[in-house]
Amino acid sequence: VPSSGTERCLHHYGSPLNAIPVLAAFRADPDDLHLLEVGLGGVAGSLANIAAGSGTPSMAWHGAPQRLHPDPTDCDYGVGFFGHAVNTGAYLVRDAARGGAWRCFWCNLEALGAPGAGAGAGGAEPPSAVTARPVDAFRRRLYLEPLGL
Repeated sequence: VPSSGTERCLHHYGSPLNAIPVLAAFRADPDDLHLLEVGLGGVAGSLANIAAGSGTPSMAWHGAPQRLHPDPTDCDYGVGFFGHAVNTGAYLVRDAARGGAWRCFWCNLEALGAPGAGAGAGGAEPPSAVTARPVDAFRRRLYLEPLGL
């Protein structure tokens, strides 16, 4: 398919690499959940460029309406995957904008027996104790925002 001249290459290697300082900024200022959401979007994008059947990586997704296909080359995929590898992990946070509700990014969250186990929804108090199980690509890391760890 011919190029339109200028197009978007989505989730190119820059996305997960740019996520490195974005997530570092979130960890320095964990009240800014926008940084977390943007950073995790950049990290996750690199996985979207792996073909489901073959596992073959693509350097990017051609996002111009007349193209909409993965690039046939892997080019810089490995460099971008470094950004994914150093940043992937589950993030457990308390969301002040939602009444202190627990939010779990790339993890499954379970409330532990406290009243209001609706995690702050509908005016209920969020549970004081939760279990978080990472479901990110590696399932090995968990950032605990209330502890800064």
